[in-house]
Amino acid sequence: MRKSYLFALPMAIGLFGCNQQAPTPESKPADSATTSQSTPAPESANDLPVDAPVVHVAMTGIDEPFTFKDEKGSLTGLEYDIMQAVANSQGLKVDPIIVSPNNLLSGLDTQSYDLVIAVMGYTDERASKYGVSKPYFSSPSAIMHIKPELTINSYKDLAGMNVVVGGGSFHEKDLKAMGTAKSVEALDSTYLMFQGMVQGKYDAIIQDQTMLQYTATKYPDVKTTISPYYADEKEGNDDVVMIMHKDNTELLEKINQGIDEIKANGKLDEISQKWLNAPAPK
Repeated sequence: MRKSYLFALPMAIGLFGCNQQAPTPESKPADSATTSQSTPAPESANDLPVDAPVVHVAMTGIDEPFTFKDEKGSLTGLEYDIMQAVANSQGLKVDPIIVSPNNLLSGLDTQSYDLVIAVMGYTDERASKYGVSKPYFSSPSAIMHIKPELTINSYKDLAGMNVVVGGGSFHEKDLKAMGTAKSVEALDSTYLMFQGMVQGKYDAIIQDQTMLQYTATKYPDVKTTISPYYADEKEGNDDVVMIMHKDNTELLEKINQGIDEIKANGKLDEISQKWLNAPAPK
């Protein structure tokens, strides 16, 4: 499963260098708190009755584009919208609770909240301990480049190129073992990867598809090509799930029904299109 990277967008001039004109990012995230706190959902989130059941949902609030705070300090993001849509379809109100990433599951263990949504992948270990929803999203690795003359769909297509990969991923080890790429560098920031590619330092990026798609939406003047890449089963399961208490079978059933509904009625694709300019991965 992916390693989560906080996506920061410095001044656009840093992307292209002092002598090049840079497109301006469409938005800039506000600083976000990392301590636990409850944040009210926007009034437009749903039109449910005042006495509708409430589900208390833990999220990081600092992981753009999944859950983060906008310029006004309101929670927003891809997963935030998905959670609201799933809950709304089942007549549930969402009480979002910002929790430090390191404490998400421990807070669930102490029943501080009902559910966690935080780009968590399915594992057998999690399924044995917690209630695990159906997948609501998928984020495989992908390869991004900006040179129209290139065709890159796999490792072998990276021969002779300068490549940058996500820190902590298996791609660095595998590419270095192959020995065909000109250079392989690992970074923890998708922005810095993208910046280096635009400046000519890298020919290609290997990173989670969701992060690359979101980066591309921030700089629409940069024409990118993104190709999903599945490295057999080394990366494990790319499906993203919600985690809740093992014995809360009623909530699990409602969440699964909600996931099915937003997939069937097109709401999930609508949310994905809003944040990634692409339909949800199938």
